[in-house]
Amino acid sequence: GVCRTEDAEDTRGAVVEAWDSSFIEITGTIPFLYTAAPVAEFPARFIQTVEKQEPFPSERPIRPELVSFKPENLVYDEFCDLNQRRDLSKINCKKNPKTCPAAKHPCFHTYEKQMDEQKFWTLTQRDIDREYVRGVGEVGQAKFDADIAVFEKIMDFVEFGITIIAGAIA
Repeated sequence: GVCRTEDAEDTRGAVVEAWDSSFIEITGTIPFLYTAAPVAEFPARFIQTVEKQEPFPSERPIRPELVSFKPENLVYDEFCDLNQRRDLSKINCKKNPKTCPAAKHPCFHTYEKQMDEQKFWTLTQRDIDREYVRGVGEVGQAKFDADIAVFEKIMDFVEFGITIIAGAIA
């Protein structure tokens, strides 16, 4: 084989000359990823040198003008006002439609179903209570299953004992 030495240009030239004039016949198995290709000169003409840029701009940047913030009291839609929605039990959309927002309003279903804070927390507590009762039921079922397993084990021992006694008598 040809080895590269310290003088890479001479070696590359020798390899190119040797490649043109040498033929070798090899019999054997070639690994799957092996690629036979000549070692040839490959000048990198596509590489361009770029001037080094200064990390700091030549002109000092201009400080942006800040917009002053002025707090304002927001005017909410009368139906979206939190104080208005605290107790919706007195509002009936079917009897007095003027007390409720239009159907396209984001708070329409809140008024229609009378979903105030108290109703929300009542429904949330109901879900918590349901999960608690379900957990108590699951624990009771697990205790019942354990008691049945113990009873079946005792009956198996009794049956085994009766079988041994019956076999000894016979």
